[in-house]
Amino acid sequence: MKQKIAILGAGSWGTALAMVLKDNGHDVCLWGNNASQIEEINTNHTNHQYLPEVILNEEIHATKDLAKALSGANAVLFVLPTKVIRLVAKQVAPLLEGNPVIIHASKGLEQESYLRISEILKQELPKDKYQNIVVL
Repeated sequence: MKQKIAILGAGSWGTALAMVLKDNGHDVCLWGNNASQIEEINTNHTNHQYLPEVILNEEIHATKDLAKALSGANAVLFVLPTKVIRLVAKQVAPLLEGNPVIIHASKGLEQESYLRISEILKQELPKDKYQNIVVL
């Protein structure tokens, strides 16, 4: 079943997951905060900083607009450095539509609290705005 998946984090892991998900027939929107990187992904279909030898599927779209990335998403995949998970989750919380599955593919513990990423997401995202939190 085709899903719309918002991937938050346009580094090597997020971009690689975007490719796999697109190859499996899903609609993928890759979110990042670097304007030149987003432009490169959309125009050249490359992400040279993180995957220098790879040509991306032309149907992988990237955006700096978090609301656009999340719009209509059946799943939201957090692939961000642990140190920014809480910050981005706070930005995501009011923008969630429907009840997407929340997935994280980042590792580590929050430095100040020693919480796992799934615990941070539970604290920051309203329970009525998502189905489940899944770890990849």
